[in-house]
Amino acid sequence: MHLDFSKKRILVVGDVMLDQYAYYISTGQSAEAPVPILKENDNIINRLGGAANVAANLNSLGVNTTLSGVIGYDKDATTFSSLLASTCIKHHIFVDNNRPTTRKRRILASSKAHPHYQVVRLDRESTNPISQDLEHKVIAMLLPEVKKHDVLIFSDYAKGFLTKSLIIELKNEALAHGIPIIVDAKPSSIDYYEGSTLF
Repeated sequence: MHLDFSKKRILVVGDVMLDQYAYYISTGQSAEAPVPILKENDNIINRLGGAANVAANLNSLGVNTTLSGVIGYDKDATTFSSLLASTCIKHHIFVDNNRPTTRKRRILASSKAHPHYQVVRLDRESTNPISQDLEHKVIAMLLPEVKKHDVLIFSDYAKGFLTKSLIIELKNEALAHGIPIIVDAKPSSIDYYEGSTLF
């Protein structure tokens, strides 16, 4: 059975990030410490991560998807914006010069015995809440957007974009219009989503 999602409109609000996969060849074990020696190369794959990954998956199903989140003003932001521009995802991405673009860089090694195993993950991020000025701008931009969509998704990785006020304002707007709310959130903020449709 073919499901047609093209008439569905979903708003995804949350912590966007850049998922990065850096592949190396393991050439042995270091004499200095019990760690692998990795031979550098330029094999790095970048993907939309966090809330942006949710939006990308919906977009791949043909859903009319709108995404909102915050990035920094840095090289990772440029990479993220380029990836987003290559999709059909509508977006309201805000730039905060005072925070880095959230990036999760996975270092993967490959040897004859173990192809592509993860050695370590390096996270670059700020978990500080966005400023009140930016919070007000986001709320003003997104409140009118809520009623234009069939579903509201909160993708909350506790990176600071989804403040208490932002969550409650958008949630109440969705509830007022009978719009289902789907939540994926960390336990620390789960109470703010009371009344949502699906956790």
